[in-house]
Amino acid sequence: MRARVSAAKARFLQRKQSVDYTLIERDWDDYFENEAPNNWREVFHPLIVGTTRDVNDVWTAELGIQFNVQNWLENAALELEAYEMTFAQPILSTTQSDLFALLKTAREEGWTIERLNNGIDALWDVYLRDEALTDEEREWFVDRRPEYRIENISRTESMHSANWASPQLFRAYGAEQHEWVATNDARTRPTHAAAHGQVRTIGQPFEVGASLMLQPLDGSLGAPAGEIVNCRCVTAPVIEEGQAVGEDIREPPRTALLDRRFAESTEERMLRQTQQRGSEVGAMIRLDGEELIGDMIEGTTDRIAFPDEWIDILSTSDKEYALTHTHPTSKSFSVEDVQELIDLPGLAGIRVVGADGSRYAILKQDRQPGFYQWQKEFDKLFDEGAPSWGRRIVSGEVSKQQAQKALYDEVWKKLAPQMALDYQSWGAADA
Repeated sequence: MRARVSAAKARFLQRKQSVDYTLIERDWDDYFENEAPNNWREVFHPLIVGTTRDVNDVWTAELGIQFNVQNWLENAALELEAYEMTFAQPILSTTQSDLFALLKTAREEGWTIERLNNGIDALWDVYLRDEALTDEEREWFVDRRPEYRIENISRTESMHSANWASPQLFRAYGAEQHEWVATNDARTRPTHAAAHGQVRTIGQPFEVGASLMLQPLDGSLGAPAGEIVNCRCVTAPVIEEGQAVGEDIREPPRTALLDRRFAESTEERMLRQTQQRGSEVGAMIRLDGEELIGDMIEGTTDRIAFPDEWIDILSTSDKEYALTHTHPTSKSFSVEDVQELIDLPGLAGIRVVGADGSRYAILKQDRQPGFYQWQKEFDKLFDEGAPSWGRRIVSGEVSKQQAQKALYDEVWKKLAPQMALDYQSWGAADA
């Protein structure tokens, strides 16, 4: 936020005008509406996914079942995204309200930019030193201090995330109910000790003191900080004797890569990053469960270099993988994309996500042509289709970018069968 204030200051000095607080307010409004939610999601997504995997490992071992949690994560993408905002939204609302009250005072009293910066710093300190706060409430705010305490927030929220993930997984296992389990030692709150043993249908609230909570650390129904901070309670699935739980975890077919929803959660995150920054973003995914290998990587506006460790895996592993990446231009595959598919034995297929939401996929079959053969054919088909699209550009029927996008798609639809490749596209014809 201080950076935004300083940037505004630079603009004002350049124009040799007094501080325009209306412009600052508009800039802050834009940040809270458009950037802040996604910034918080990016911070919490790896924590929530990692915690969910850990919870699944614990309970599948405890119950002696098998469950493909990665498939579940992909299918629950919308639920994950909604949950990622449940923690962030109260912080964003409180921070926005306090900052705009500060800005109102600055405008009325004619503060300088330096004084406004100091006021922002003081605001964070007020959160921490307010004498009206109890020790538990102060710790609540300390752990959630914006920007400066991201690491502490992540540590605190790991327990919150685990308790959110548990009932979601229990339901996926086939359980319909879960039970509140308190630690029951000297540190346990009396209200939580009293809740110990309560059984509820998943999605129905527990009675915890005077509050209702869907699971430990849940504040969505209005539970106060005193029932949430430092809570160590969990829930356990209620499974009747002989009840079948778990799932069939047979590996999905290779053709899953040709499904538009393949790795949907990962590709949606890549898409948001490309739309925000204008750069290519890539990820490597195992076909047997769509497991993300390592972290997503970012390139430039028109290319991305996959790490050497990915290339080593794709060159030597007996497992099959997919590479997916974004194209800011929303065009289909480049020649270089498909060359990598041909050259790397462990690479079963590649996908492209366009900045406009279009998607393209190529799956490798058992035999592939040599590089020079298909590159020559690509150039031939491209040259054959270019004139007609050029005329449509001149007539104003389509833009240059739309023509390039459509032409690339046309070429690969014709070329892929000749090259023993399966090709699919979604949204390629959209204007």
